[in-house]
Amino acid sequence: MSSNAKEQLEALLALINDSARAAMAEYDKTGGIPSPYDLEPHPLDSAPDPIALKRSIRVLEGAVDQLRATLAPPAHTLLTRAQNYYWACLSVAQRARVAEILKDYPAGLDIVTLGERTRMAPGKLQSVLRMLAARSVFREVSPGVFANNRLSANMITELNIGDLVELYTVEAMAPTLTWYDSLVDAEYAHTYDNNKSAWAYSVKDTLKGTGGFFKYLQTQPARRKVFGSAMVGLSHATGSLAAISGYPWSKYKTVADVGSGIGEFAMKLARDFPVVVTLHDLPPTIKDAEKFWAEKYPEAIESNRVKFAPMDFFAGPPAPNMDIYFYRLIIHNWPDKEATLILKNAAAVMAPHSRIIIQDYVLQNPSPKRGLSEGQGVDLAPEPMMPNFGAGNIKHYAQDITMLIMYNGKERTLDEVVELGSQAGLKLDKVWDLADTSLIEFVLA
Repeated sequence: MSSNAKEQLEALLALINDSARAAMAEYDKTGGIPSPYDLEPHPLDSAPDPIALKRSIRVLEGAVDQLRATLAPPAHTLLTRAQNYYWACLSVAQRARVAEILKDYPAGLDIVTLGERTRMAPGKLQSVLRMLAARSVFREVSPGVFANNRLSANMITELNIGDLVELYTVEAMAPTLTWYDSLVDAEYAHTYDNNKSAWAYSVKDTLKGTGGFFKYLQTQPARRKVFGSAMVGLSHATGSLAAISGYPWSKYKTVADVGSGIGEFAMKLARDFPVVVTLHDLPPTIKDAEKFWAEKYPEAIESNRVKFAPMDFFAGPPAPNMDIYFYRLIIHNWPDKEATLILKNAAAVMAPHSRIIIQDYVLQNPSPKRGLSEGQGVDLAPEPMMPNFGAGNIKHYAQDITMLIMYNGKERTLDEVVELGSQAGLKLDKVWDLADTSLIEFVLA
């Protein structure tokens, strides 16, 4: 090992120590440092905007992974990653509702009884749970006896993380088995048509005529319910609710939430700020939204602070002259052509004072050469880490793959998002880095 390589490792060790201590300090501010065996959630687990904590974890995870990749033998690392059955074990545990069963047994439940409750062979289920316990999801309190812990208990909270796990490990993972085939298929390989995604390829023989994933959801109420619930979970897991405190909403009066889902974000926004929100989504989803608001926030309906406006954002524009047009985790679902059309439709009805805000992950180039991100409000990692934080931002790249597989969509670099805006007659005004997602703010060019 050269002296320069050793210096880089020492720098990584210092970053690991500093970032871990910074994370500990954030926990100390709100109830103390959690134990992996805790069953009660920590206040920060459901906090909408733990940005300082997430910035610390981003450095910690990136530095640890870079250190591990440097010191571990390459064959060891590649084999470990090739044998990553973790997602499949999570899927089994979630669909079998293991965490829910164990909720009534804080001291643990034996694998035979667990097998009976889940209708699974005890030995097979035990292998699944031991794989998960090795990565701190569930714990084996004694041989063959399993209990919840801090991570598994999070799958049964009101944050809907369990449904998010189910969505990602069922709908999103199934197409990976035929992904290579779709990438070399003459009909699917070179198109970014939403109806020709890897997901569409995987179901072309079993669900003929389904079209893209969103059309499929409109015909599957049960899966649409899981999807809607999972989007609530995704809001928490990605920290997208940090947009509530991370942007000056008090300056504005009207917000169009385009692709709103059931309006969980808009409801939080309307509770915290005196804004009138308009929910735009497809008709079945808006029906679900009306029920959700009638149950959770009827006062907003009674005071006309929420409007339900079904629409197809490809077929026409949203409500005109809004202060804010908000696209939260929407643009990444679509290829460039469709994403540009969505933005053009909004730009056509914007007033001079209107703003478009896109909330998505922003991909950063891992090479030392800095792009548009530098100086535009997007954080760059400290050296000797990769500028994009490496594994510290792995969710960004995993989500990019999810978008590609499911919809032929993509996560984008800031340069790419700015180009989309330019094609729609918009110009970049500001970027707000929220440690996980970012807010990319546009005005009319």
